This record gives sequence, C-alpha cells and structure tokens, in this order.
Amino acid sequence: MIERDLAALGLSTGDMVCIHSALNGMGYISGGSESIISAIKNIIGSQGTLMMPTFTGGGSTYKYVTENLTCFDPDNTPATTGNLCEIFRRQPGVRRSLHPTHSVAAFGPYSRDLIIGHESSLTPFGDGTPYDHLIRENGKVLLLNINANSLMHRIQEITDWPNHYLDKIFQVEILDGGSIRTVKTAVHSPGPYSHMVFPGKGEKEVCFVHFPSYGLPFLQGEKENDIYKRMSPNVVSFLYNRYQWFMKHNIVRKGKVGFGNAILLKATPFAERIQKDMEEHHSRNHGLYERKRLKKMWETGSTNGPMPVL
Repeated sequence: MIERDLAALGLSTGDMVCIHSALNGMGYISGGSESIISAIKNIIGSQGTLMMPTFTGGGSTYKYVTENLTCFDPDNTPATTGNLCEIFRRQPGVRRSLHPTHSVAAFGPYSRDLIIGHESSLTPFGDGTPYDHLIRENGKVLLLNINANSLMHRIQEITDWPNHYLDKIFQVEILDGGSIRTVKTAVHSPGPYSHMVFPGKGEKEVCFVHFPSYGLPFLQGEKENDIYKRMSPNVVSFLYNRYQWFMKHNIVRKGKVGFGNAILLKATPFAERIQKDMEEHHSRNHGLYERKRLKKMWETGSTNGPMPVL
C-alpha cells in the first residue's frame, strides 16, 4: 500500500529524496517505521539515495550548543527529528554526516558524496552541504504528514536572508573516527527571525509566517490557520496561487501515504521559485527585517509606521 501511494505521488527509481515525517496521523502501519523505510527503498531502488535530517538541537539549537556538554557522536547521539529518522540512522549501511547540530543520514550510492565535509561548513546549510547537493542533483523532498521542510533553510542561505544566524560562531566537539575534534558552526536565530513578515488586514497589523508555511501553505495547524485569517487577502491569494502554480507545473504533488497527507516536491525548481519570491519580497520590505525593529514587532504585533503593501 505504501509503495503504491509513493509511486502515485511520483517517487520513482533512481530518485534522491529527503524525507520529513510525522507518523502519528498516518494510521496503523504493520512494521511501523521499518516498513515505511523499506517501501521507500524499494521504490527508489539500488540507484536511488535516501536522506533524512538527524538534527540534534531539538527545540533550541542555541540551548544545545550552550548547555550540552557531551561530544557529538554520529553513531550514538540520537536524532531529535522523529522516530522515522532515528530508526533510519541506526540501520546498516546508513552514513551520517558529522555536523554537530544539523547532521543528515543517507543511504545509497550518493550517500558519501552527500554528507562528506558537512562539519566543515561554517553554516549548517551552506555551499557543499547535503541540502546544497539536494538542489544541485535535482533531488526531491517528501513531506509525510508534516509541513517542516529544511530545504527552506538552504534557500535562506542562497538569498543571504537577514538575521538567519546569530552573530556569534560556536565551537562544538565531535567524535570523528575515534578522535575528538572541535568544529565551528553558526546557530539559527530563534523567535521572529525564523519568520517572514507580512501585512495584516488592519493598517498597522503585522503577521509572522514561519518559513516552511511560506514555502507551502500545507497542513497548517490551528495557529497557522489563525494567521492566514488575519493576513492581508492579497498575501493569502499570492501564497495559494503560487501553491497552485507549483502543482500545475508538476513541481509539487499532493496525495496520501497511508491515511496521512503527503507532498512530494522537486527541489531544484521549487528552490528557484521560492528564492526569486523571497528576494523580491526583501527588496521591497528590507526595513522590516532590521533586528531591533523585527523583535519589537514580534513583541507588540505592530509597526512604527504604515505597513508596505506586498
């Protein structure tokens, strides 16, 4: 059943695919996570490469790098990105990158090229990182019952998005082949800095949209639905029209896997369109993203002057 559903979405032999998942809405699946992973491997075959995020920061990367005193061990440090990712990273033949906060696990013929040197990038989603490879190699992203899409962080890198990272660079210990060494990494800015700012219905009302929800208005929770209700109708129309454009051009396909909703997207054209839209938005609204002003808007829900129209 899972293989049939994945094939209907457009997953096929030889694909490089990155999975994000929340399995609690997919219904009972005999064999659980192992069955899902097996189904994906069967579809992409021996020439395909499977990739999953095995991040270790949990709810706060900043807290992890400042309070966690243990060395990152790719073989034993658990992933905090869900059961599917944790089961996958422990399977035979799976390689895990050495980035201390945003590691990736991969299986398949391209797995080594995908992850090698990840820990040497000063930013988790920089050039040469797994998500850079995913775009360059025309990979796909499969969202299983979740809206999270780490590809958006790579697009933030490409657009040099303001306030993407904290100014400070952190040093973290990793275990590499039995030897401990120290690597440097930037850390995402928390709170308002992981959102885009759009006008609300009122003249001075502001709405914050999380980057994954901006990329795809898919599977919104109650909070996201409330934001869309308060946002300027012009912005809502733009986001949904782009969503329809993605599907019309076969860049995004929506369907079911088990009883859960699923999206399969083509990383390269998806990133190209989102990059273009983000750059245009920032060029018109760059003043909104000055750090102090952004924090004040987050705290008060209003701006110091009229909101620019998107």
